[in-house]
Amino acid sequence: MWNECGFCIVSAGKNATLVWLVAAIVLFPPFLAPQARADVPGERIVQFPKGDTLGDLSIRNWGSTEDKWTPFGAAKDSVTVPAGKQLRLEISGKEKAWIGALADLPPEALQSLQISEARLTPEQV
Repeated sequence: MWNECGFCIVSAGKNATLVWLVAAIVLFPPFLAPQARADVPGERIVQFPKGDTLGDLSIRNWGSTEDKWTPFGAAKDSVTVPAGKQLRLEISGKEKAWIGALADLPPEALQSLQISEARLTPEQV
């Protein structure tokens, strides 16, 4: 016997578990099995301002929220980011004119921006 209730279907009987399992496989396949992500980038070059550093860079595995960030060098000139890595920029506030330099980066250049130590003026925000 099936009763509809909003967005769910309630089932009574011994086949209920099988029905819910089939529904889960059909409706939510990304959650059931790891899949290769098409959006994982290959090696890429990020162009930072020449000369003065914009801050410190770190990397970690793409899509990870658990891996620790590994120091990767200074954010200046051309930086080659390895394939399958996220890039984080940490700005301490000592760097000069960093707000304008951020505007020049493409939107996909950074996956994380750490500015907790930066001292911002209302004009910069």
